[in-house]
Amino acid sequence: MYIGQNRHKIGYTVPTEDGVVALKETFEEKDLGVVVSNDLKWSKQCSSAASKANRVLGQIRNAFVDLDKETFRLLYTGLVRPHLEYAVSIWNRPTKANINIIERVQRRATKLVKCLNEKPYQERLLALGLMSLEERRKRGDLIQMFKIINRHEKINKVKGLNLATSLKLNLRRQHDIKLERELCKKATSKYNFLTNRVVSMWNDLPQSVVNSKTVNGFKAGIDKEVFGMERRKK
Repeated sequence: MYIGQNRHKIGYTVPTEDGVVALKETFEEKDLGVVVSNDLKWSKQCSSAASKANRVLGQIRNAFVDLDKETFRLLYTGLVRPHLEYAVSIWNRPTKANINIIERVQRRATKLVKCLNEKPYQERLLALGLMSLEERRKRGDLIQMFKIINRHEKINKVKGLNLATSLKLNLRRQHDIKLERELCKKATSKYNFLTNRVVSMWNDLPQSVVNSKTVNGFKAGIDKEVFGMERRKK
């Protein structure tokens, strides 16, 4: 598989007992469960994740005649949603079409609760105490950035990235730990990197949330201030 625009294609061979065998060109490969395409777009990965989640959802539908809210939450969050979020930090920020492919699974799943299946999607989420999958991806980005800034994880940063030089004091904003987006005039795909896509959300956080002492404290802060989870019925 060749990755990159106008990349010169070189033939590769492998020696075997029967002689030299030429490797066939492929356009997608699965690595640790993630489907990587040669154009670095994530349509195949999103479709694969949705397919796996739908199969499990079908098994739940066949096994349970009537689901209450709590049982649904346990089954969905434990068996279905993990397929939709596996390695999401790699393929996050897909196209609108791919977002719909993933979100459609959760839309369908929430209709399994009979007392809610006639309500709009957002009302079903509120009643079940769930976020949309797009919100959860944003939440995950914020949590990861908090861990990086506060050294909660030992991460080998990308070469050339010095997080400390990206922190700026801006008194017009809500807190003093600011991030700057990298300028990417030619490689616009870099805007989808974690350190770029999270900038706007991070810079808009309240000071009290950014100053959280623990990861759990930060999670509680963004759930309340950003995602309004206190409004959602448990």
